[in-house]
Amino acid sequence: MEHLDIDLTQHFIGEDEHEEEYVVAVAEETSVTLTKEFEDVLAKIKNHLKNDHLSIFQCSVLDPATTAKINRIVQDYILDNAITVPDRSQQKLIDDIRIELTGLGPLQPLINDPEINDILVNSHDEVYIEKKGGLVKTNIRFRSEEHLRSIIMKIINPLGKTLNMTNPVVDARVGTSRVNAMLGQPSGGLAIKGSNISIRKFPPRVFTEEELLTSEMLSKKMFSFLRDAVKASLNILVVGGTGSGKTTTLKVLAGHIPNNQRVITIEDAAEMNLHMMYPEKHFVPMETRKSDDDSTSFPISKLIVNALRQRPDRIIVGEVRGEEAIEMLQAMNTGHTGSFTTVHANSAAESFERLITMVKMSGLDYETNIIGMLIASAIDVIVYQRRLKDGSRKIEEILELECYDSKPIFRQLFQFMPSGTEGGRVIGSFEHKEPISDRLVHKFVENQVDPTPWKKVVRE
Repeated sequence: MEHLDIDLTQHFIGEDEHEEEYVVAVAEETSVTLTKEFEDVLAKIKNHLKNDHLSIFQCSVLDPATTAKINRIVQDYILDNAITVPDRSQQKLIDDIRIELTGLGPLQPLINDPEINDILVNSHDEVYIEKKGGLVKTNIRFRSEEHLRSIIMKIINPLGKTLNMTNPVVDARVGTSRVNAMLGQPSGGLAIKGSNISIRKFPPRVFTEEELLTSEMLSKKMFSFLRDAVKASLNILVVGGTGSGKTTTLKVLAGHIPNNQRVITIEDAAEMNLHMMYPEKHFVPMETRKSDDDSTSFPISKLIVNALRQRPDRIIVGEVRGEEAIEMLQAMNTGHTGSFTTVHANSAAESFERLITMVKMSGLDYETNIIGMLIASAIDVIVYQRRLKDGSRKIEEILELECYDSKPIFRQLFQFMPSGTEGGRVIGSFEHKEPISDRLVHKFVENQVDPTPWKKVVRE
């Protein structure tokens, strides 16, 4: 048989062949000489921080403000106690102690850049970031696998966590960031290319209406409808894939909850920080606790059940992924109207199927039709959003979930209609498609919110 050579390279070469790179000037990190005298001073300062400044010491070195506080404490402690070591000046001692306690080396300029949302370290010589919706490779490099691992340890050690062969994965909230780290195979872990760390920054702020409209995430009319839906105490499900902006949408929705309502927020890792963004509102944040012992483990499902005993007006769950879905739906159906949650899915229909599967995971022996009717009676509005190829995030649909009759029946209230691309950006228009049903009109009126703008469609 004749051998056939096929050149496939032409199929893989496109516009992205020359990858953009995010270049930052990184000062060469000084290598600290760890003598016995130096290590003794370092141990004393750590004890001082733990004994007299525990709240600061347990905070994240990912936060520049925390780093600055620790650095001041280090300087004051060394100067006030006239501490010296034989092999370096007092100022050099201060600088070296700071490096050992708070120095994040090549990561520091990325941590300090407020426009960077995600820092993705794939290995010691490969670092990506997400900035303004786009994934970009950087010029950041660590000296070695060991150097990267030491930086990871500085981030996770204040949490009482470690990364080793027994615990090769760490997933945690660090300050207002979410961190996931994996030990590399060369060090006895799981990651093939070497140790890695992913940092998602969640700044304690909310996007304003102007910012959302400028970014073209939704239209002004859609924003007005969602604001009214929150005031009318509709139960809202936010749906989208990873990085589609679901948490941002929850934050925006929460801003329109009346100040006199008590809201319990429940998350696996506290990211929304609603109590920080809206100090004038009555938010009570809860966070799960994972443990090998079921008696000391508190998953989302347990926290929802407990929240019902805390007199909430509304409950916000960061994301439902499993058996907690039934607890959330029952809460929505038993007087806790105006509650929100998110589901990871690629369409509204898919989110409905996922919810059915999650309810079945709880062990309830309900027929699919019964579960479908339970979901339809609990959820009023579904917001579906997506991250487009140009990096922008769009609320593509706002749907009313009318009922369930062998399948979910949706009423499409708003839709984003793409019309093409311009300068690499996806362009299109947001259209008001259908009016709300009489059922939602009744809920608006019952909660003293004017339904008139949504009872008919006015083309723009």
